[in-house]
Amino acid sequence: MPGQVPDPNTVFEGCRFHPRCPFADDLCRSTPPPMEEVSEGHFASCHHTELTDDLEAAQRAFSASQFLQSEVSVQ
Repeated sequence: MPGQVPDPNTVFEGCRFHPRCPFADDLCRSTPPPMEEVSEGHFASCHHTELTDDLEAAQRAFSASQFLQSEVSVQ
């Protein structure tokens, strides 16, 4: 997952990945996701497992959102 790994002492309300996840929404920011089996022997703790199949698209979306939120300094 792109982005900076948070300090291990960080206490999250909701999903611990929401600050770095391109799919994060209000549910992710407020409610920890349950652990569930998404395929045989594969478990995930995510409110949006149906969206995470295309990780390449997710990474592009995250990169674009980070770019749009960044500050630009012109000298």
